[in-house]
Amino acid sequence: RRAHRKSRNGCKECKRRHVKCDETRPTCVNCATAERHCSYLDSLPASARSSARAAPAATATAPPQPLLRLPLQPRLPSLRSSTIFPPNGQFFTLEHMRLLHHLETRMGTFMAADGFMKPLVDMNLEAALNAPYLMDVLLGLSAQHMAELNPQRADFYHHEATQLQTRALMLFNDAKEEIDDDTCIPMFLFASCLGTQVLCDTLRSYRTDFNGFLDQFAWYLNLHRGVSAVTGRSWHIIRESGCKHFVDFLESIKPDPNQRSEVDILHSMLDQTDLGPVSLQACRDATESLRQSYFIYRSIAIKSNHQSASVMAFGVRVTTGFIDVVKQRRPEALVILAFYAVLLHWCRSYWIFGDAGQWIIRSVSAHLGDYWSEWLAFP
Repeated sequence: RRAHRKSRNGCKECKRRHVKCDETRPTCVNCATAERHCSYLDSLPASARSSARAAPAATATAPPQPLLRLPLQPRLPSLRSSTIFPPNGQFFTLEHMRLLHHLETRMGTFMAADGFMKPLVDMNLEAALNAPYLMDVLLGLSAQHMAELNPQRADFYHHEATQLQTRALMLFNDAKEEIDDDTCIPMFLFASCLGTQVLCDTLRSYRTDFNGFLDQFAWYLNLHRGVSAVTGRSWHIIRESGCKHFVDFLESIKPDPNQRSEVDILHSMLDQTDLGPVSLQACRDATESLRQSYFIYRSIAIKSNHQSASVMAFGVRVTTGFIDVVKQRRPEALVILAFYAVLLHWCRSYWIFGDAGQWIIRSVSAHLGDYWSEWLAFP
């Protein structure tokens, strides 16, 4: 077999099993994954050892949920909490420092921000210094971009992104912060960045499983709606923050209600549907959200070459009723999803989207067949 490269400072269990130890403390990843006792724990004080072991059970007696509480992603790998929360709290490795450097020097690129959008980028970095959960989700997004730039280390960076995303969600949920004047900005940015990261993973991970994609996309929409929970309470503060010029620009130009849009045909489709009243209204609301997103795309194009905010706007505005219709695989919802995919295709130069729009349109068309082709002519 291939020779094992010894780790001089590895834990005793990894040395005994002749596997390379990553030397994560207080419990290395190998021991945490295999649920073995790691010798690193023996060097900790007794109180720290007990807290490290008890960490997974701490969530069993969680107090009532705050207004904005985001769900842990169901498909994340099972990780022992001791590898995410050491006894001394949030820790950062040298690899995290590499991600931070990438974040500071290339954030404009991987968040699609030119001069017009740069204040939004600066907001994230400033707020992250006082919000650990925001720092982790930004580092996770940085790791995803590093995976894009370094295919030979893609698996490593995807693992880093997953761990950071998991820790960010735990930190956020454990913080139990209420939305107020001090917390609304980092909470707004966190929900926005987390939605971006989860959307990236969703668009890339299910190319051979359209049904799996629909389930994960519904989960993403449910998560990204957390942005509206913050903006609904604190919009007066958010609009006066670093994104003021962006908000002022969008609010200065209003869509003409009499102007025709590509989404008008969706209302014609819904006029002929047998959907119940609740589902029908949810689909009409989603259609109007798409109309607004198309308008945002064309409005931003006046000032910037990056229009990804138009895609994110749909995720924020969509209702739980529409998410339910997507879960039910109703053809009307899938046709609307194909029109959403047009936005992804228009923004395909953004590394997070790529060819996802084209793939979704083709997948919806293949799933629905010729009977629905009339309504899919535009996509």
